[in-house]
Amino acid sequence: MRFDQLEIFLAGMTDKAGILQRGHAQAHPAVFARFAPYGSEDAQWVVKHALDLGLMGILINNVETARQAENIVRTMRYMPQRDSPIPNPRGVRGTAGNAPWFWGISGTEYRQRADTWPLNPQGDLLFWPMIETAEGVTNADAIAQVPGVGGFYLGAGGDLANSLGVPDATHPDVDAAMATILSVCRARNIPCGGTVSAANAAAKMQQGYRIINFGGANGGLSAPNEAARSAAIAAGARR
Repeated sequence: MRFDQLEIFLAGMTDKAGILQRGHAQAHPAVFARFAPYGSEDAQWVVKHALDLGLMGILINNVETARQAENIVRTMRYMPQRDSPIPNPRGVRGTAGNAPWFWGISGTEYRQRADTWPLNPQGDLLFWPMIETAEGVTNADAIAQVPGVGGFYLGAGGDLANSLGVPDATHPDVDAAMATILSVCRARNIPCGGTVSAANAAAKMQQGYRIINFGGANGGLSAPNEAARSAAIAAGARR
């Protein structure tokens, strides 16, 4: 929630040597962030401000209903032009702030590309809801069908365990809930995933994880993070 620090981080991601090598200033790699508000909160300003700084993907905690997911999609999308071929869900986003500068493109091109995928096949914004409660699991299929949802991100399972009333994330009921979410992802053909370790990367990928995270909340690649990255690559993970 420190947007001043996020802006500095994004500026630090500007790879001048890479720009010279590629011959253009388009941002690489894509930058995503997860924010504190839950899906049930009125957090449109958080999403808009983050995108205006230049983010390309948003993770939202604890999305429990299709209506909550659609609200986030609408916040990420621009107000539609009169001749828009994809007018709904109707966007509410206004100006773009500094985002075109970070993306390395014009404001006109940014507006064309700053839309949610796969709703817009040409869109370069991703929205990943996090399913962290029993209600979210029950509504997972409805959430997955919201136009503009690009995948599901599964947390470590602690919040889900609390919601299910079981001691911790190792409980069989948590495993069953995770399996339900993964089955929805497969049925709706959207990516699903979460954080992996060196010990479970291969197993998670076999279960159906297509989004592989091996970073930490404090940033950087520690030795365990690097081990998880190596294990995921050895199991077949690719960018």
